[in-house]
Amino acid sequence: MEQSRKNGGASIHGTVDGFMHCRLGNTKWAYRGDLVEILFSDDGLRLPQWVDDGDALVIKSRPGRTLYRIDLPELSFYVKHFSVRGPTELIGNILGKNKARREWLAAWRLRSRSISTYTPLALGESRCWGAVTDAYIIMQTVEESVPFTVYLKEILCGFDAASKSRIRHTLVIQLADMMAAVHEAGMRHRDLNGGNILVHTRDNFPVCLYLIDLHSARLGRCAGWRSSRNNLANLGRFFFPRAKTSERYRFLRRYLSLRPNLHHDTKWAARQLAPLAQQTSDRFRHKKQLRRTAI
Repeated sequence: MEQSRKNGGASIHGTVDGFMHCRLGNTKWAYRGDLVEILFSDDGLRLPQWVDDGDALVIKSRPGRTLYRIDLPELSFYVKHFSVRGPTELIGNILGKNKARREWLAAWRLRSRSISTYTPLALGESRCWGAVTDAYIIMQTVEESVPFTVYLKEILCGFDAASKSRIRHTLVIQLADMMAAVHEAGMRHRDLNGGNILVHTRDNFPVCLYLIDLHSARLGRCAGWRSSRNNLANLGRFFFPRAKTSERYRFLRRYLSLRPNLHHDTKWAARQLAPLAQQTSDRFRHKKQLRRTAI
């Protein structure tokens, strides 16, 4: 690759040291300097080459967003490509941040608070007449990890009763710790589900949780109770329906102990949260039934 890139200073928007900037075609990139030869050719991102060589696997594809997993001998990572679907999204990109940039900033916000998430490697934005029409975020793979719901369904069942009890207790505490830290950091994840929380394991035992898929996250000030409660209700999609009553109380007790500024006791918070979590669970089941009916 030609040395057309230039040092962008010590940081990108004050987020992280050691990143560089370049423009390839109509795409402006911020990237980790040691990865330039791995990620780029003179024509831009090597994604077409990885697809042709069979190194790229499409993990998820839907209108406006495609997620690839790239496995190279020297590095394993994900490429998430966002494309504008219509004038509404285009106007949104003009007036605010595009989804890739939101995910980039959210990831660095979490990492700055020592909250586990993937490591961002690069951000690319293609513009037309000043508006972002395509955007890319490249993220390092979290090795030895599985989605939260997959862990509960497929891995946890392989343990004996005593180990299951200890692991469930650990997962409840880890989930409460993560959500308290996320809300203290001023983030609300609008698509909070068991697929967007990874369980990092060692010998199938949970080590820590990773929060991912941050493009729908919103950043702001430290979340108050109402905002936190509404966000926690999304746990009704995967956690509360599978949790025992004692585990729900343990989760809330731990969560509130880490957020003393809320000044709420566990029983009161449980009464506030239960109906919202149930509504979320009901809506989620209804949507699943509609999808099955459509098929």
